[in-house]
Amino acid sequence: RSSTVISLYDHDHWLLPPARSENQLDLQVYLTTVNLSDEQDQYEWEVAGKTSSRYSTGEVYTYLKGPAPLVPWTQLVWFSYGIPRHSFLTWLQLHGSPRNKDLRRLTLLAVQGTIYWLWHERNTRLHQQTFRTAEAIFSTIDKQLWNRVQSFRHTNPRASTAMMQLWFLRS
Repeated sequence: RSSTVISLYDHDHWLLPPARSENQLDLQVYLTTVNLSDEQDQYEWEVAGKTSSRYSTGEVYTYLKGPAPLVPWTQLVWFSYGIPRHSFLTWLQLHGSPRNKDLRRLTLLAVQGTIYWLWHERNTRLHQQTFRTAEAIFSTIDKQLWNRVQSFRHTNPRASTAMMQLWFLRS
């Protein structure tokens, strides 16, 4: 934060490492034409024609990648009372999941089922002092997902078959 341009200049020559790319070489050639003064350095960032005195990684990322359309699950992941680490991991799972529609559906069903049954287990432990093992909870989630995927084999046999194949591959 305290570096200055003048700190890279000493007795009429620049203190720069050798250029390792054409862009670096172009920058070094340009720097030799700059006249330095004793005035305080000022920073100005320009992204998409808009100038600012502060740098924003988000603006640069959006500019380079292009604006992304809003997805329907945005509000489920990013909400004001959410735990940032949990929100990020959920986003990573949903955003990073494969573009395969059936795998995405299966993943969302698994996430929803897991949340429901963990919440159910929590409430049962708190209010009824009944405890189940992790294997028993997993078995319940597994059975529910199996039943759910099987439930639409008549209305959408292609999706049901594809999701069952994915289920067996992942098991």
